[in-house]
Amino acid sequence: MEQNIKSKGGFAIIEIIISLVLVSFVLIAVVAVFPKMTAQRKVISEVDQAHVLAMQAMERVQFLSQTAPYAANAKPNPGYTSQRLGNTTFTIDFSNVVNNASIKTTTVTVSWRKGNKTHRSTLTGAVR
Repeated sequence: MEQNIKSKGGFAIIEIIISLVLVSFVLIAVVAVFPKMTAQRKVISEVDQAHVLAMQAMERVQFLSQTAPYAANAKPNPGYTSQRLGNTTFTIDFSNVVNNASIKTTTVTVSWRKGNKTHRSTLTGAVR
């Protein structure tokens, strides 16, 4: 009868404890990654917002230059220099480089601060 009990398969308590410890380590590692992923997602979202603002500003500058060309040294004025989206204020700056009499390169720089760090996104395009 004792031989019959030992031959049956099953999990010993030590195997179950080892399995629980291993699963706990995996769960701790996965949970530790979530705050970093969330912080990175916020940064990516801000960069995307800055790119959209830069593209909108460049399109506005190009539109204004077609309707009323500005002087070679004049700074384009699309009508805004900053924009607040959510908790972030984006500052928009413009600069020009004259390539020749008819084509000018305009650079739109969108910057924003998070904590002690300043982030920037730059877009350069030709304006006639």
